[in-house]
Amino acid sequence: MKVTDVRSGDGGFPEDYTYERRSGAGFDETLGSITHAIESRDLVVRRTYDIQSALEAKGFPIQPLTILEVGRAHDSSSTELAGLLTPLRFNVYQRGDHVFVSALRPSFVTRLVSDDAVVRLAACLERDVLAVVDAAAGDGT
Repeated sequence: MKVTDVRSGDGGFPEDYTYERRSGAGFDETLGSITHAIESRDLVVRRTYDIQSALEAKGFPIQPLTILEVGRAHDSSSTELAGLLTPLRFNVYQRGDHVFVSALRPSFVTRLVSDDAVVRLAACLERDVLAVVDAAAGDGT
């Protein structure tokens, strides 16, 4: 296994490590759409974090933000490095008048770890991530 340093010259990460789409629907409808999209890909929502409610309870009002932690319904990964890729996390958030859906691209990890099993699993999970984000965003662009 080879580990690579992918930081750019300024110490930051390349911009293509996430996938984001603007939703054509409101926040609650987008949350419903992403849950349906997750289940349709044989994935399972393991945890849901309502960040807006948690921060508002402490006196810090923010626009809606929910993070869904997602795993495979039946994980048949043959590598102990699969933990680098899962759980998948999807963010649904509102910025101004628009709702967005975003996720970390699993293929980003393959820039750090060049294990063949991780690369294959990342490709499979990346297809799921893109499909879920696209389905949840609908026609929003």
